Amino acid sequence: MARHPRIAPGGLVYHVLNRSVGKMKMFKQEKDFEAFERLLLEAHQRLPLRLLSYCVMSTHWHFVVWPRADGELTAFFRWLTHTHAMRWRVAHHTVGYGHLYRGRFKSFPIERDEHLLTVCRYVERNALAGQAGRAGAAACDLVSLAGRSSGALAGARQCPPNRQRTIAPGNLHRPWPTPGQPALA
Repeated sequence: MARHPRIAPGGLVYHVLNRSVGKMKMFKQEKDFEAFERLLLEAHQRLPLRLLSYCVMSTHWHFVVWPRADGELTAFFRWLTHTHAMRWRVAHHTVGYGHLYRGRFKSFPIERDEHLLTVCRYVERNALAGQAGRAGAAACDLVSLAGRSSGALAGARQCPPNRQRTIAPGNLHRPWPTPGQPALA
């Protein structure tokens, strides 16, 4: 039986997440994160979507996005997850071994400005909470917090200060609203 189409009207902000099947570590090495960075940039070039914050951990990822038009959210994340799964399986020589993700991505609308800030804090702190007990390259998750806290708009690896770097030129996420401007305009 076919799945029902996802209803995701434009103009709303969404918290989007997906997890690997069986808590498998999709991002084991630096090259796995770098491949996802490149794929994220490619997805953004194909289907521009306002990314407000994000975090990519070893077994899952979170994004806070603000699509402009109906269907934009679904098109972006369908392409991102499908392409990532195919390329990951080829790169790890596991084609035909089953699913990479548990299922379709999950998306939850964010309806109030206060909730938006709470969700963005949760998403960006996720990487910091996940670093407990980890060190070195294994502690470097792809997260937008480092880029914003250093004054850049693009995301950066959340790494020790001597290893921090900006990942992308350009404007992946919309700047935060100026004081007095509503966040969900």
